[in-house]
Amino acid sequence: MRFSLFFVLTVFLSSLGGEEKAQPKVEPVGDEQYRLGEIWFDAKTREVRLPVVVNMAEGGPIEYLLVHESGKIHEATFYTTVQPRSLATVLKLIRFPQVNFADSLATRQVSPEKQIAFEFVTTADSDRASVAGFFIDLMSQKPLKEMPFFFSGSFWEQGTFRAQSEGSFVAVRDDPSAMFHFLHTGAEEDERWVANPALSPPVGTRGTLIMRPIQVTPEEPSDRP
Repeated sequence: MRFSLFFVLTVFLSSLGGEEKAQPKVEPVGDEQYRLGEIWFDAKTREVRLPVVVNMAEGGPIEYLLVHESGKIHEATFYTTVQPRSLATVLKLIRFPQVNFADSLATRQVSPEKQIAFEFVTTADSDRASVAGFFIDLMSQKPLKEMPFFFSGSFWEQGTFRAQSEGSFVAVRDDPSAMFHFLHTGAEEDERWVANPALSPPVGTRGTLIMRPIQVTPEEPSDRP
């Protein structure tokens, strides 16, 4: 699969016009593991990693877990220099579990195999921290214990990829432009979530945000970013 995925990614990216032609090439970095610019991913476990910077460690409200550096940073826990279209390309080609945004909102339910977990590490050998602990639910006045998301992929409108134009990767409140969405009955409330200063890393901390299907236990990669 390694050669075939590497070939497909290279051909796919080279076929894109304009902005996408300037993207770095896909590079194999281990067994079933690749890099596209700053994005590291495992084709077998579907674990994906990208560099982020902590933007909010206290206060709020928080409406996004992750935005592009040109997005709504004042409402986000993390920001990144990675382009939304680059991440979208990787997720599509490794068949990341995807569900329809509107259908999921209607029921607030997504099957376990399509739920996504986000974790944060500061170094390659540091322990993973669930992003749930970085948030306080103002309704309960307690930190979150679990924080499952689902991946919808955003959408195109009049030739524009909305996640790219808005800089929206992972939304905590409902936002169809984002690529990922929080599975919680309070996600429609835009002032319910604030940062947990007791567990949040200091503002400016650089690290890696990890995304993975919850039911898949990633194998330890041989070449971590």
